[in-house]
Formats: sequence, C-alpha cells, structure tokens
Amino acid sequence: MAKVKVLRTDYRLIHGQVAMSWLNIIAPNAILIANDALVNDEIGKMAVKLAKPQGMKIAIRTIDEAIELVKNPKTADMQLFGVCKNLRDTVKFIEGIGPENVGTVNVGGAQKKKDGKQLWKGMIFDDDDIVCLKRIVELVGNDNVDSRTIPSDAKVNLDSILKNL
Repeated sequence: MAKVKVLRTDYRLIHGQVAMSWLNIIAPNAILIANDALVNDEIGKMAVKLAKPQGMKIAIRTIDEAIELVKNPKTADMQLFGVCKNLRDTVKFIEGIGPENVGTVNVGGAQKKKDGKQLWKGMIFDDDDIVCLKRIVELVGNDNVDSRTIPSDAKVNLDSILKNL
C-alpha cells in the first residue's frame, strides 16, 4: 500500500503555493488528487496539471478510485502528496485507506461559507466542517493534523481550537 506523506485539504487543489513550497519540502513520488467532480471537469484537470511542477506525476481520481489506487499493491513503494477539496472528502479518504497510511493531514485553504465561523486566520468553517475536523483529529491524532498555508508557517493546534467550540 502506498503511503500518503501529507494529505492536504484545499478547495483550490493544486496551485503555485502548494506546488512550490509543499512539494519541495515533502518530495513525494506523485500527487494524488481525490475529488469526484474534478474527474469530469476537463478544464479543471488541465488547470491542475499546469500548476504541478514539471516532471511530477499526478493522478486525478474520484475518492473511491483514489482509495483503490493507494491500496493497489503496485503502488506499495509510492510516497504520495494527497489533496482533497473539502473536509468531508478528506474524512472519507482517510477512512478508506486507514489512518495508519497517512503521515500528516494539513488543513489548508477553506472556501468561505455563508454560515461559517472563522476559527483562525483565513479559515472559515460551517458546522459540517467542524464535525469533519473533529473526526480527522480522532482518526489520525492531534499531533498529525495541522493548519498552515505553507510549511514554514507556525502550526495551528486544531484540538485546542475545537475544544473551545
């Protein structure tokens, strides 16, 4: 089974910040984007492929297909950078591959929501997102979840924020 070194949640999926900072730090063999909608969005797929570093392999799969890809014995030696568009997909993906196959979960860009609450700088979540955040912490442990835009940013302790809700 492949190892997902870092699993990032970011509604923008892959963009310059991710491509330049995160990938240089974690040095994965490939990027795995797990998103049901992107699979059928030709323009979106093209944009994601243009944003990735040259020479970096990328796989764009539905959540279920991404789970199967990670579980495939042919990918056993792979070190992946996983990206999900939202927290619900992130929970489903972690549950599907098993938390032991995820190194760190990074909560990155969150889309503004009308009924959302700002939990920390630039991060606005609705009630469903908060349930998902709590489940992610439960699955992988607080020490393996962080929120930061780039790797050099200070880590935000999600557990302490969630306990205050």
